Amino acid sequence: MLIVLPANGVPPQLRASLRRELEWQGLRQLAPNLLGHPQIDRAALEEILDRLNACTKVVACQVVKSADLGTPSLCDLVKGLWDLSTVINRYRAFLRRCSTLRQLPDEPEVIALQEWFMIRTLLIHAFRRIVLHDPLLPVELLPDPWIGAEAYTLVSKIYRQSLSGSEAHLNATLGSTPREARNAGRQLRKRFRR
Repeated sequence: MLIVLPANGVPPQLRASLRRELEWQGLRQLAPNLLGHPQIDRAALEEILDRLNACTKVVACQVVKSADLGTPSLCDLVKGLWDLSTVINRYRAFLRRCSTLRQLPDEPEVIALQEWFMIRTLLIHAFRRIVLHDPLLPVELLPDPWIGAEAYTLVSKIYRQSLSGSEAHLNATLGSTPREARNAGRQLRKRFRR
């Protein structure tokens, strides 16, 4: 777990900005002026500290497992700090709404290019709205099975299935050159790869 602690003497306004930004990245308050997350993107943390000019004004450190000490486990801490019920309910609703997309035809020409574009756009929009609220905790700390993994698998399948048709629609609409279309396609095919 990563722990972030503002140093003594940090002005209240900066302390509030730090807390707001770090909570947006998924950290939670463990104690007054002490925030933590089991797994956070280091680059995102560095960007926040740099942008707020706070690199020298906080202490950040990794915490060792507490099982040997007989103190509460990280799983217990996670359950108390991150209420996953809302995220779970959103994933369930997403899977209910999008389950019919599992029957999309494998032949892309059966559906109009514009419709492939709409399917991909609406799918990613709906999925992204959930992911923005998902704390993206390590799988070891999540309920087993984790419903987010099922949603990710569905989105990945439909995304790949709709990609060629939706990109063909975009290229035709925007008048992309074949080279531009190939370059964009390479980048897009890398998404949703595990």
